Amino acid sequence: MIKKIRTLSVSVKQMRELDRRAIEDYGIPSIVLMDNAGRVVSETVIKYFPRVKNIAIFCGSGNNGGDGFVAGRYLFNKDRKVSLFLIKKPSEITGDPAINLKILQKLGITPLTLNTFVSLSAGSMKGLPYDLLIDALLGTGTKGEIKGIYADTISLINSAGKPVVAVDVPSGLDADTGKPLGSCIKAKITVTMARMKKGFLKKTARKYTGKIIVADIGIP
Repeated sequence: MIKKIRTLSVSVKQMRELDRRAIEDYGIPSIVLMDNAGRVVSETVIKYFPRVKNIAIFCGSGNNGGDGFVAGRYLFNKDRKVSLFLIKKPSEITGDPAINLKILQKLGITPLTLNTFVSLSAGSMKGLPYDLLIDALLGTGTKGEIKGIYADTISLINSAGKPVVAVDVPSGLDADTGKPLGSCIKAKITVTMARMKKGFLKKTARKYTGKIIVADIGIP
């Protein structure tokens, strides 16, 4: 019998260990955890923003982005219009995220790379038809100053004047310290996976996380 790790809030290192144990020790496929995470994000959007119809999802190339792809599929299935924006080209995305991205593409959702979008939007989202934005750019393991296309995209999202739902952590927030790493998403709601992150309990984090929902994604 595997001994469970019981704690109300976790560091990034502890969360990584919980993920590893779920996959390697308990045998839960990583793609199942990703599907659970994305589904809960979509359910949160439907619950708290029931009238929202037009949603833009901003995705990185890692598992956080993969959660965003799954959320997009579930929202599409609920008759929401989903627009998808990627940090990298679809061909550069691998593993579980790539599987979920391909499903979206088969549903007819064509992603646009963020370099192209930032250029076309001239640094502003005002006037664009989105009711809500989902931040699935960067995960809890992010360290160091946010720069380049990530910083540009975060600024773009924050300036949109639309509610933002962050996946696991607002992009640009240090999940251990609760301090911004330069540019940082200001979310209306943060759906964080499996456990509360220690940094979210800090006063500095509050204006970035918004309401925090700890999602059960099946990790023991």
